[in-house]
Amino acid sequence: RLLAKQKKVFWNWEAGTGKSKGAIAAKAHLEDLTGKPVKMIVAMPAKLLANFRDEVTKFSNYKVVMVNDQTPEQRRKLYNSDPDTIVLVNKEKMNFDKAAINAAGFGLVVADEAHKITQREGRGKSQMSRGLAEAGANAPYYIAMSGTPAPDDLSQIYFHANIMNPERFSSQKEFMHLFGSVHKGAGYKGQVQGFMEQYLGDYIHTRKKKARTYDFNLHTHEVELHPEQKKAYKEATDAYR
Repeated sequence: RLLAKQKKVFWNWEAGTGKSKGAIAAKAHLEDLTGKPVKMIVAMPAKLLANFRDEVTKFSNYKVVMVNDQTPEQRRKLYNSDPDTIVLVNKEKMNFDKAAINAAGFGLVVADEAHKITQREGRGKSQMSRGLAEAGANAPYYIAMSGTPAPDDLSQIYFHANIMNPERFSSQKEFMHLFGSVHKGAGYKGQVQGFMEQYLGDYIHTRKKKARTYDFNLHTHEVELHPEQKKAYKEATDAYR
């Protein structure tokens, strides 16, 4: 619902709260809403590729491909997979392959572990962040997902804020001049959360592992259960009876 309204958002979801399943459901929701297929690419650290692939296979009927160590031509063909195929890509390829990625026409770009694909102030040009920034800006829909949105400093939040609302957040230098006093240390996590709620609240959805709290009312989206889910529900129901 938030994604459909704002188009480019940040999911501040703690580890273990279903980021990958949420991203898969977001694709299904956009397709249900628009009546059109939505090509989806997910950038992430290489070590997460296999796990995300397994989630796609387990919880959806979508096909999935992983882009990592193939040749440039092989990667180009994978980017041009049909819209029912979710493309998972090693974040390191985002800039190397940015021309092929942009030409493929992705409608939804997702950054998993988004805090690891940013351009921090004073750290030089990050090639993978430049590729992600271009892909995120060109796509109609964008999701940054991370349970630790700014592990080092607020320049990591600025990177995604600029993609979500480039008119409001157009200068990293000005952004850090206004908000850069929030530094790592005691109470830093709370300060970051407060900043995000105050200045990026229209684009942020927070999910906490323990409380399972949400900052907006979810709509109902009916989907067919995976066979393993049906089995689990039946077992739980039978045990209750």
